Amino acid sequence: MKVQEIFHLNQNFSNFEVISGNEYLNNSIKNIKIINVPHENIQFNKGDFVIISLDIIIKEKINFVSTFNTLKEQNIALLGLIYNSNINDKIIKHFQQMIKLYEANFPIIKIPADTTYADIISPFKFIKNVNCFLVEQFKNNLIHLKNSSYFSANNILNMLTHYLNGLVLLLSSHGEIVDFADTGFLIEGKKIATDTIISLIKNNKSNTLSTLNPIVYNSNSEAYTIYPLETYDRKLGYLCIVEKSKEIDRDNYNIKISNEAIPFMIISLITYHEKELAYNKSKDEFIRGLLYGLYSDKNTIEKEAKFFNIEYNLKRFVWIINIRPLKRSHSDPLTSEKIPGNIINEALNFVKTNFYEDYAITNNSSIIFIRLKHDIPNEKLLQKYNDLLNTLEFQIPEYKFSIGVSRAYDTLEELNLAYEDAIFSLKIGAKIFKNRKTIYAYDDLIIYHFLYKYPSDPILERLYNNGIGKIYSYDIENNTQLFQTIQVLIKHNFNFSEAADKLFIHRNTLYQRLKKIEKIIGLDIDSSETRLVLQLGLKIHDIFSLNLK
Repeated sequence: MKVQEIFHLNQNFSNFEVISGNEYLNNSIKNIKIINVPHENIQFNKGDFVIISLDIIIKEKINFVSTFNTLKEQNIALLGLIYNSNINDKIIKHFQQMIKLYEANFPIIKIPADTTYADIISPFKFIKNVNCFLVEQFKNNLIHLKNSSYFSANNILNMLTHYLNGLVLLLSSHGEIVDFADTGFLIEGKKIATDTIISLIKNNKSNTLSTLNPIVYNSNSEAYTIYPLETYDRKLGYLCIVEKSKEIDRDNYNIKISNEAIPFMIISLITYHEKELAYNKSKDEFIRGLLYGLYSDKNTIEKEAKFFNIEYNLKRFVWIINIRPLKRSHSDPLTSEKIPGNIINEALNFVKTNFYEDYAITNNSSIIFIRLKHDIPNEKLLQKYNDLLNTLEFQIPEYKFSIGVSRAYDTLEELNLAYEDAIFSLKIGAKIFKNRKTIYAYDDLIIYHFLYKYPSDPILERLYNNGIGKIYSYDIENNTQLFQTIQVLIKHNFNFSEAADKLFIHRNTLYQRLKKIEKIIGLDIDSSETRLVLQLGLKIHDIFSLNLK
């Protein structure tokens, strides 16, 4: 098969991008080789399609020049570089410069990290059994990793997640998450069932738990498979694989892959136990773990925070900038497609000029900031956010920006709650306020959050139907404006003069409408209880309008 033919094999291949070597697209592909860790004795053959994942190479700063020269000498057919959101355009340009300098004699393509090895290999008919091929490739790469200076539990996790295309968790002997790796499984707002994982381990009464007979748990959207990591006299922890339920393994491929990794993971944990579990991750990985709620043990958080010189007991909040293409509309502001890395970096540079103290990490379509809570008035901070949005939309006019702001929390352990606040503010604020605003503070949405969780509660439905629901129905049947009247009155804190002015009606007309409303609902509007019922009713109406019932 010629290299140029692969781009027409299926939808996955059509998304691959040639970054160098267009003149060699007539090269013939005869075999496939997967490389996770380059090594000295690496061997290639003429016609090889070599697939290299860059995450370990970049993380460990591995010199790629000797491997590149070997690729060139052996006249391979094609080189595929697997990249993810952490591998930015600057790194890709560095590879392109190296390619140009050493005059590659083969084409090079970029492969998105969400493309599985199976997706890449399946169309090639000379691979008779894809699963057996991948298991063998994984085994060879594990051996090379073990014999290198980069052998660590974290790098095993990184390798494993490429072969399984999901989230891989390393758990302590009590079930707490101490390390993880993923290829994009952790999307914004997704929750990992940490309490469920711990409960499954604690309540497991079976004496038959083994690497071939793991704990399996299925939730609505994810499947959890938990393997023990133990020696004959010592329980070291657990390996947990999280995959989407619709992609559950049907032929034990995941069990085979996991069982190849487990002996190496055990060796790593025995050799480096304390150091490995606590410190073999970057500061960004630690912060992401906090945001996603992957830590359930306070002692672990305090220990790692101390290592990264982060104060545990400081009041912090999370704010998120969401970025969407201006020309496309999305019903959910958090489901827009991946934004180009150069756009996210450009936006981040603008933000850092005014919010240089805030810690920032990026996702596919947003930038997450962690900010210390100072004594700055909320109004002043919101004005800074508004000025920032105006700057961003002026400088990057083809994109739309919005901001979600959480409440402040006292400790690092609660940072995941702040993240949930900010995500909820973006998700619901855009729908509640529509085009009226693009900065959504959780303080304005606390009641909505409660109501959002119980949209079909019979008590809430009764409260709505006996108040605002009656007014809304009366308007529809009689073509009146009582619903708008009560909306404006509540917005102006039941100040009759302000409400009448806003509605462009005389105060007597307003009083007449209020008498009509009292007759419809059978309640006295001057009563504080009635006013509370009406205020809650309006918010319930907003929630019902989102079709969440």
